[in-house]
Amino acid sequence: MSAGQLWVGVDSLLRLDLASVMVSPGTTLCGRSSHGESLRQAIAAGLAAAEARAHPPEWHDVGVDTTVGLGYVSDLLRQRAPLEHIVLVLPEWDNALNGSPPLDEVLAHAHSVVSAVITLVRGARTALSEGGAAGMTLLTSGEPPKTPAGAALSAFVTRYVSEEAATFQERGLSLRIASQQAWQPPVTNDQ
Repeated sequence: MSAGQLWVGVDSLLRLDLASVMVSPGTTLCGRSSHGESLRQAIAAGLAAAEARAHPPEWHDVGVDTTVGLGYVSDLLRQRAPLEHIVLVLPEWDNALNGSPPLDEVLAHAHSVVSAVITLVRGARTALSEGGAAGMTLLTSGEPPKTPAGAALSAFVTRYVSEEAATFQERGLSLRIASQQAWQPPVTNDQ
């Protein structure tokens, strides 16, 4: 059996079928179910379908856009180690879905994304099982940023991941960014 997967930010999944995420044994999912009735229904259906399996998926209703939520997910990393794969689903680069948000909302959005990326990438170094196909993927929506703040956030995450990738490779791990459309599940030892 694989060491399991940790998916963080599943409430930001746009096009990926949540049931396809829940098929791997030992999958732990984190997100905010308050982000929509369709997400709550998908979670309930996936958990019910997997109930009879030896290692059904776990759901943790928590987001990483708060200090408490980020601490909770960091503790899950420690508890579930060693993991086969960690997936951080990033929110849209821009939080300007309703026009031009106030500066405090733009800064809070940027802070939560940067904090989640740095904290979880650093935590992944110790939580991933070394070698094989173990690694971390940061999933983006695939949509280009629409504002200068969104473009800067995208550039930061891309540069940070490219710099950290060498550290991961030294330990036989992978670190990559992919769009939700282009994402392919990693090949695990079970497949």
